[in-house]
Amino acid sequence: MRCGYLELVQGNFLQASTRSYAEPKAIFFMRPFQWDPEHDIHILQYTYQMQFTLAEDQGDGINRYNPEGYPDLAVRIYFYNRDGVTSDFQYKLTSGIVLDYCKEHQLSWNYEMDDYYEGNMEILIDNNDNLEEYSADLAAIITKALEDPFFKSNQGWISVRIEEEHSSLGFGMPGRVPVDFYADQEHILAKLKELGER
Repeated sequence: MRCGYLELVQGNFLQASTRSYAEPKAIFFMRPFQWDPEHDIHILQYTYQMQFTLAEDQGDGINRYNPEGYPDLAVRIYFYNRDGVTSDFQYKLTSGIVLDYCKEHQLSWNYEMDDYYEGNMEILIDNNDNLEEYSADLAAIITKALEDPFFKSNQGWISVRIEEEHSSLGFGMPGRVPVDFYADQEHILAKLKELGER
């Protein structure tokens, strides 16, 4: 793994492969481990290039971690992989920015929170809503999010839904679209109109 740990994959005939993890020791040795706060913090710090500490227990038996500079966020790891982790950091950070903006501008948007990734929000827009206003506000939210250093090295997105059609407005670290493509309300408006016409 890029963080320095070893991922050991054992193939089983007609069954799913099993994975285990180890720390390399000396040249030919390794020490197996189970994921725990010490190892989680190491891979989180590698993935996001910032310090993490163990967050307060929420009583559900799941470890969460506070990133340096974001004391209100408690990041949860969902998957470990060769490049680092999949966590809910982006979701919680982005939904906080959206909710703060809505509160500041007294917007009463409808939204749903995902049952799987904590903090993953989908904004619900009706075909009869004023898409120009939504586009202007969403562009302002993305512009605000781009001021956060997190999105200089991490991808972000805001999920929207019109009727049964879903899409994500990506921003931040280069992805399929330029970093600030959806900071332009005309690009968002075109996407929302496209969704509404499907």
